[in-house]
Amino acid sequence: MTMLCRRMFVNRQKLISFLDTKENLDLTSFINQDVSSGQQSFSVDRFKETLNISNLKEVSFSYSGPNHPFDQSHPQSSDIYDVLNDLYERNVKTSIRSVSSNQLVVFQNAKLTRLTFDSDGSRLNLQRHHLPNTLKYLVLPLSFRDTLDDLLPDGLNILNLLPAYKWNQPIKPGSLPNQLRSISLPGFNQVIQSGTFPSSLRSIMFGSNFNQPLNGVLPPSLTSLDLSIGPRVYAHDLTNLPSSLTTIRLPPNFRHSLKHPPLQQLHVNSHVPTGHPFPKLTVLYIKYLEKVSDLDHSFSSSSTPPLIPNLVRLTINHGGEPIDISTSLPWSTLKYCRVYCAGKANAPSTIITGPIPFGVEELILGRCELSQLASPGSLLPSSITRLSIDHSIFKLRPGDLPSSVTSLDLKIMDLKRSLDDIVNNINMLFPVNVREIALNFASQQQDHGLN
Repeated sequence: MTMLCRRMFVNRQKLISFLDTKENLDLTSFINQDVSSGQQSFSVDRFKETLNISNLKEVSFSYSGPNHPFDQSHPQSSDIYDVLNDLYERNVKTSIRSVSSNQLVVFQNAKLTRLTFDSDGSRLNLQRHHLPNTLKYLVLPLSFRDTLDDLLPDGLNILNLLPAYKWNQPIKPGSLPNQLRSISLPGFNQVIQSGTFPSSLRSIMFGSNFNQPLNGVLPPSLTSLDLSIGPRVYAHDLTNLPSSLTTIRLPPNFRHSLKHPPLQQLHVNSHVPTGHPFPKLTVLYIKYLEKVSDLDHSFSSSSTPPLIPNLVRLTINHGGEPIDISTSLPWSTLKYCRVYCAGKANAPSTIITGPIPFGVEELILGRCELSQLASPGSLLPSSITRLSIDHSIFKLRPGDLPSSVTSLDLKIMDLKRSLDDIVNNINMLFPVNVREIALNFASQQQDHGLN
């Protein structure tokens, strides 16, 4: 049996030497139990041999039980740490999950890069020596309620408090690591001062309780601000933001001023802020467009200057009114367009009656139909290479699809008629340059917009 296992291990090593690998290891499997004495020991040699993989890129450890092998009080910690040190020197990402309790593991000298705490219901009394010095990514649990002061390792890059959604402690300026790049604060609602966040921070997310002014207090390194989880009330304008900030996700009911000319990507729930132009905005995502008139305000050439003159990518996931895409959208600049046309769920499909101008390359339409009155080929431009028509009754005619289309995705409701049309007209319906075709047949059911 021993010889068989060894041969299997050797063959395994040969196979994975060709691949970048990720391992998941339960440390319990390396525990040896002496039957006569009842003593336990950790098989360091087998642990080392298991991890002796040339292309190993990431390994995740798990362990439940007393006497954690990675605790610095473990009698074999020195030998175990040698293995972890080797992984660290090889730039292998090492992560472990730990259950929060009153018997916390001292990880300080264990060279681990990612640590996730799972809550067992008891309050997490976390201290600095419980966290590895080499830690890059930390996830804190619901049971964490204490301050972050003097807690986090200097090299930490990502702090995730999403599970700790009740955490709401002041953050003292200068207390966060100076290499921190991303922080998620779903329950936070404390005053922010200049210097609260380090100059290394690039991304920050606030949650539903947050209602504090951000003007003039965010670090100059910030590139992404996320308020989309949904402050119940966010009663502040967004102005005097760092020039580095290029992506903003607004709160659901945001009706205040957004003045930030450097903005490149904007995600809104339903309302596109007006009053200040966004000359560099290229990406706009609208979750639910209440009124088509909002598009007129955003894209109308009569605005001086136009609010969004250089939009390249537009997504409208759902809406309250049907959209005539041939007249309402800024086709002169769009290259990617994903629009749900019908308005309310289960409303009739919107008919495209006017031609879409040349320029757009990827077009995804939900509940849209091509007019049967227009000449075949007159509605869709020959710039399109990827076309998707979602929740569609199959009414395409020969020539409706431009010859430029190389990838086609159709989601069709009327199964029988559509199959007949496809079988009888397949050579005429689909352009000769199409290399990818996906046909998705669905029964009539409640429509919740584009996925």
